[in-house]
Amino acid sequence: MVEVRMLRWPSEAPALEHCRARGVPRLLMVEGPVSPPTCVDALEDWVRLPVDRADLQARRAMLLARVGSTTPSVDADGILRVDGRYLALPPAEAPMARALAAAYRRLVHRQELIDLAWPGTGLPSRNALDLRVLRLRRRIAPLGLIIRTVWGKGHLMDADGGDAPEMAA
Repeated sequence: MVEVRMLRWPSEAPALEHCRARGVPRLLMVEGPVSPPTCVDALEDWVRLPVDRADLQARRAMLLARVGSTTPSVDADGILRVDGRYLALPPAEAPMARALAAAYRRLVHRQELIDLAWPGTGLPSRNALDLRVLRLRRRIAPLGLIIRTVWGKGHLMDADGGDAPEMAA
């Protein structure tokens, strides 16, 4: 279950950066006369304190709705869906895409992707996974999705333009 993180601005600025880097939906509660920060993506909004409870719940509900529309998913038929758009994936790529979408913006280890792409067949060559990820990258790009490489560890699916400073694309 996805939750919206409520943060006080500016006193919880370090926590805000942490949430942004991990794609956590967040509602900033702006304290006093300070200017609110610039919202960097659709998973962020702000209200000025004091705030009416109904307004707070409405903003929270709106953020949760955005999460549902922006998080990709792959169904049993190998259809990748995101933002009301869809793409049919080949059977060789669907299991990997399903794992990457389920762990959206989180790392999926190389070995897990290998096990999904080549179940029970032994190890492929070192470049086989890289080639399959490259093909999947090209296929999902029109949907505004990318696959980032976390060198030596694995891959993660993200929105094109998503912020992940510690990772190389």
